[in-house]
Amino acid sequence: MSEELYLYEKYRKGTKEYLIKRKAKKIKCFSCDEEWVIRADKKAPMFCRACKVKGDKNPMYQKKPWNFGILTYDKKTYARNYYNNLRHERKKELIKYMGNQCALCKQQNLPICVWQWHHVDPKQKIKALSQLLIKNREELYEESKKCILLCSNCHKIHHYGDERLE
Repeated sequence: MSEELYLYEKYRKGTKEYLIKRKAKKIKCFSCDEEWVIRADKKAPMFCRACKVKGDKNPMYQKKPWNFGILTYDKKTYARNYYNNLRHERKKELIKYMGNQCALCKQQNLPICVWQWHHVDPKQKIKALSQLLIKNREELYEESKKCILLCSNCHKIHHYGDERLE
């Protein structure tokens, strides 16, 4: 049988000091195999204090600069930029595929941010095209066959109506 370990901690209440006996457990550092004793009810750290500070044996605890997400290229930034670029390229492709012309006012070659898709029959709509831009192309082109290409002004007029102030 393994012997039970105990830690004695000082506890102060008012002017009196007490010693508290608590159960303990032995843990080992993953990188340097140093052993130490901690309270049994505490969560065991993976690395000793020396390995946390060094960082070369344990890259998880390397110090990161305050501007880590801004100046360095971490995984989140990479993924965000990748999907933004993919969405932008697919939107360009789809606008060219649909004729690069508004179906109502017949304007052409407007900025990419102006173009919007309008489902002719909303009951056939499976998903919005903006959600399908980062999915596979087949779904995107299938859904685009149910739509017409409109500039943002015509799309808003089409949905709101032709009500004027006069």
